[in-house]
Amino acid sequence: MKDLDRFEGWSRFKAGAARPLPNGNLTIFDNGTHRRDHPATYSRVIEVDPRTSAIVWEYHDQSLFDFFSPYISGAQRLANGNTLICEGCHGRIFEVTADGQVVWEYVNPYFHVESGRPGINNWVFRAFRYTPEEIERARKA
Repeated sequence: MKDLDRFEGWSRFKAGAARPLPNGNLTIFDNGTHRRDHPATYSRVIEVDPRTSAIVWEYHDQSLFDFFSPYISGAQRLANGNTLICEGCHGRIFEVTADGQVVWEYVNPYFHVESGRPGINNWVFRAFRYTPEEIERARKA
């Protein structure tokens, strides 16, 4: 988990999986467990301008408690402007438009028992979308 207090005024939350964007901003999956600006624990994905510390885009579920993953997870801005989100603790991968509409979603149907943890889970650590060109480059590497 990366503490973002290094940005001025950012003592509001702790987050992981920060990814740089071509415009210099960062997409960040804010797990929501240490946020100081809201009493509820809920997850969100934000785009931050590190030059100003401003949140310039945000996705959270309309019902705050329906989107929460206290660890793992991540987000990737896609070439079409949509954002791919991995809600890791619930095995959910979905894509949202710039205005927050869910385009599609997938829930991992494979559950397993993890040694040392109670119950079963379908966790997904992280998800990425690769273009055919990226896949071809990886094959040649």
